[in-house]
Amino acid sequence: MARRFELRKREIEHDARIPAEALSGCVRRLQQFGKPYFEHFRRSETRQNAQFFLEGLLSDIPRKNAESIAYRYEQDRNNLQRFIGQTDWDHQVLLQRLAEQVAAAIGEDDGIFVFDPSGFEKDGKMSAGVARQWLGRFGKVDNGQVGTFMAYVTRQEHVLVNAKLFIPQEWNDDPARCKRAHIPEKEYRKHKTRHQHCLEMYKEQSELLPHQWVAGDDEIGKVSSFRRALRKCTVKYVLAVPCNTKVRDLEQVPKYSGRGAPSKGAFVRVDEWKKFIFFIVDDQNCKRRFCHK
Repeated sequence: MARRFELRKREIEHDARIPAEALSGCVRRLQQFGKPYFEHFRRSETRQNAQFFLEGLLSDIPRKNAESIAYRYEQDRNNLQRFIGQTDWDHQVLLQRLAEQVAAAIGEDDGIFVFDPSGFEKDGKMSAGVARQWLGRFGKVDNGQVGTFMAYVTRQEHVLVNAKLFIPQEWNDDPARCKRAHIPEKEYRKHKTRHQHCLEMYKEQSELLPHQWVAGDDEIGKVSSFRRALRKCTVKYVLAVPCNTKVRDLEQVPKYSGRGAPSKGAFVRVDEWKKFIFFIVDDQNCKRRFCHK
C-alpha cells in the first residue's frame, strides 16, 4: 500500500506542476474568484478574513494554520481564529454557490458523483474528530482525522464539490469535548457514518449538478443499505465491493420441490461466485448473458 501510494503521489505531483507564467496576476484572479463566495458574508471584516485565509492556504507558508497565515498578512491571529472556528456563518451557502459554478462550467447530463473517504495524520487530541482510526490513504490505523469527499466528474474535468468531517463515536459520547473543538451540535448529537455523510452530500447537491451515475471504492460499496438508498434515489451506480461480500444469482433458481416457498438460491462469496461465471456473446443479436460453468 505504501509503495503504491508513493508512486501515485509522484504522478499527482507531476501533473500538478504549474508553469511560472500561469502565476501572473494570480492574486488579482484569486480575489475575483472569491468575490461571489465572500459576498454572502454580511460583515466586511469577515469577508476580509476569508480572503486572507484563502490566500494563505495557497501560499508558500510551510505550516498553513491560522496563526501562520495571520502573521503572513500582519493580522491579529485571534480575528482569523474566530473566523475559522467561532464566527457563525453558513458554509452550505458557499457549497451551493460552488455547485452552481461547477454546473455552469463543466456540467454534463451524464455526469458522475464519486465518493471517497480520505485520512489525514494528526498529532495530539484537540483537533475536531481526531482519533486512532483507519487511515486508508496510508494503509494503517493511526492518529488522525477522516473526511468523506464528493467529487463531480465529466468528460471535461473533475472537481471536489463537497466534504464532511467524520466524527468518531468516542467524540459523540463526549459532548464537552465536541464543544471545546467548536463542532456544531447537529454534527455530534447523533453519530453519523461515512455512508450517511455520502447520502447527505448527494441530497444537498444532486439537483444542482446534472448527473446519471454514482461511483465509489469497496469501502463505499460494501454497505447494502447505502446501495439500497441509491436505488431509491433512482440513480445508477458502480460501486466496488469487498471479496467476501455475499451474493446470489437471481436468474439461476433451483428447481421447485413442490413444497413451501420457492428457493432463491444460496448466498456465496463474490470471489467464489465469479470463478463460476463466464460470458457468452450471441453473435446474432449481440446480447450478452451469463451462466454457471
